[in-house]
Amino acid sequence: HTALEFLSKDFLCISDNDLLYKKGVKYLEENWISKGYESHSQEEDYFKKGKVAIKSFIEKEFELRKVDRKTVAQEERFDITINGKKLMGFIDRIDKVGDDYEILDYKTSNSMEMLSKLPQNMQLLVYSIALKENPKYGKYPKSVGLWYLIHDKILSAKPQEENVLMVKDKIKNMILNIENKKFDAKPSAFGCKFCDFNDICKDSQTK
Repeated sequence: HTALEFLSKDFLCISDNDLLYKKGVKYLEENWISKGYESHSQEEDYFKKGKVAIKSFIEKEFELRKVDRKTVAQEERFDITINGKKLMGFIDRIDKVGDDYEILDYKTSNSMEMLSKLPQNMQLLVYSIALKENPKYGKYPKSVGLWYLIHDKILSAKPQEENVLMVKDKIKNMILNIENKKFDAKPSAFGCKFCDFNDICKDSQTK
């Protein structure tokens, strides 16, 4: 994410693909975190994927900029209040396209969300609320999207008012559950595998 943030700024003064790619790889090297990989070979594989993603990002960025588009914010911090509780986060990228705004969130995962489920994506809907409540923008984005860098694909959807209200109600219920210390387990073979509490949880599916 950091490499792309730096690289996006270079598009303002550099139009050469090769030079942008060299800069992008340099940013990747400088901000690379080696922790969390199972082996050196796995880390090398992910670094190679990162280089491919940078190349694809540059090509698609030039494509996006063929229209009246300008990136107006990156890693934009927001604070919104729902049911008296403050939510804080960061939006990867906000573009202004004509008189409208578009939100893009970078994804480096191998799996992709189904396009049909994107309009109900909680993360993107919270971003939409944050944009509307920020006086600097003052309205919902025209579209919200997930930019899958490894797949070189952007999935986008238009925020709908009914989905915004739905996610607000969902967050309110989550707040109430937290306040009432209600943390019901939601076991699954995949989820339990990576849960920090699977050794002591009676519902764990890893036992």
